[in-house]
Amino acid sequence: MATSNRVSVTITPAIRDSFIAFLNQAAALLPVAPTLSSEERQEISTIGPRLQPFDDAVAMTVPQFPAIVPSYLDAAEAVKDRSSRAVVKEILLAASALCEQVRDLDLLLGADLFDFDHGVFYTARDAAKRGSIPGADTALAQLEAAYPKRGKKTPPVEPPPAP
Repeated sequence: MATSNRVSVTITPAIRDSFIAFLNQAAALLPVAPTLSSEERQEISTIGPRLQPFDDAVAMTVPQFPAIVPSYLDAAEAVKDRSSRAVVKEILLAASALCEQVRDLDLLLGADLFDFDHGVFYTARDAAKRGSIPGADTALAQLEAAYPKRGKKTPPVEPPPAP
């Protein structure tokens, strides 16, 4: 197995704390910070990519025909929501790019650890077979206890049908 190190980085507690503080400062800039449950997210109807052309048509039509806006709706608030949503989309794009960078860093660090861990495991297994490293049997037993088992999982036993 070739040695490779995809990324070499040291993230100090000071860097972590500064990064998290910066994210908290950025979040505090938002005028509201709603928190929805996963059920609420699923229940809310919203304008997504499929309905965006419809919202664009409504935004263009309402100023031409203001009488079609029912009295219980606020056209000015809708204009404000559209404007704010455009800004939120820009923020989401920037935040998503940052999240992708952090996920990629996590992926590369995990890949480096995967290579290292498997190298250690296979060396311990080989050493235990050959008896070439003192304590290899004990090390292998510890590693095997934590190593996820592969292969087909036994399906759960189903109870017999009721008579």
